[in-house]
Amino acid sequence: MTNTVLVVDDEQVLAGAMGDYLGRHGYVVNVKFSGEEALKVIDQEPPDIVVLDYRLPRMDGLEVLRKIKDSRPEVEVIMLTSHGSVQGAVEAMKRGAYDYLSKPLDLEELRLVVAKALQSLRRTQELDYLRSRMDKENPSRKIVARSALDLAFSMSGNRTGPSQRQCFLFTQLTSRKPITSVAA
Repeated sequence: MTNTVLVVDDEQVLAGAMGDYLGRHGYVVNVKFSGEEALKVIDQEPPDIVVLDYRLPRMDGLEVLRKIKDSRPEVEVIMLTSHGSVQGAVEAMKRGAYDYLSKPLDLEELRLVVAKALQSLRRTQELDYLRSRMDKENPSRKIVARSALDLAFSMSGNRTGPSQRQCFLFTQLTSRKPITSVAA
């Protein structure tokens, strides 16, 4: 599986250095210098990871982040800034950024964060695949009731007589109060 990274920074020397470094570590890297260029690439060939500068000409990084998450929520975005404010980091994380790094940038730290973001993305993709496969193979394996009483009513069919269907009730004792979850 190809690991693709889109680097978006208007500082061409830094963008090139990030692209070269990540490329030497096995990533397929595309470098763009504006938010508009980045959005075109994302629409045509979405990358796995976007490394995105906070301050860009014409369209700032937060606006680009919002548009990426609106169109491709599965793409992980790592924000960069030379103005490392806590408020900016919090806002980026609220809008769906995977992580936030400050400039001057340590390229090895960037590589490690990209690797972690990619690992997180792959886990999510695998979990989605397994869930869809499990739903296709065994559609009855779902939670069908919120309480034992709901389950008893739904299993009786007409709610007036006993049922021959099996169900499993799982309980857990927490703080000496029983909690019931139901699966059929």
